[in-house]
Amino acid sequence: MTEEANQAVVGTELGNPESAEVYLEAARHRLDTQVSANVALDNRIAAAFTVGSTVLPLTIGLLNQQFATVDTWVKLLLAAAIAAYVGLLILLQAAYSLRSMRFRPDIPTLQLHSLTYPSGALRQWVADEYARSILINDRMLIDKGERAKWGLRSLYIEGLLLSFAALATIF
Repeated sequence: MTEEANQAVVGTELGNPESAEVYLEAARHRLDTQVSANVALDNRIAAAFTVGSTVLPLTIGLLNQQFATVDTWVKLLLAAAIAAYVGLLILLQAAYSLRSMRFRPDIPTLQLHSLTYPSGALRQWVADEYARSILINDRMLIDKGERAKWGLRSLYIEGLLLSFAALATIF
């Protein structure tokens, strides 16, 4: 047994086994919430990519088809929208690349401990492992959320620039 495992066993043997169960359930719920948040971020990233990738070529195609010549400043707005789209792609890829969540405990280790630990100590140890996963996942989710937020801002900028370019061709 590792030193951490021994500490979990000692802590549980001295404490109330029902407390370990409450801790385990709270940690499990928090880990489940993190998984749901990660899926929600991935869905938001995919949606932003889809919208950004659809709107840009459609708008440029319609403007090129509708107007044989476009003013220079409309071209500049379109070029800026393309730059915003490139930023969108970079930021969304950076966010999407943060996919791996941590799930502790390691199942083979859990199997070994299940043969030697009393049930209360095992619950405490599993809850501690969940807590370690939660700490690691929190940082990753914060980073992923920040990258996704900036990617969405790029999408808003792209949409705004395309709207101004389309509006400018009307007047």
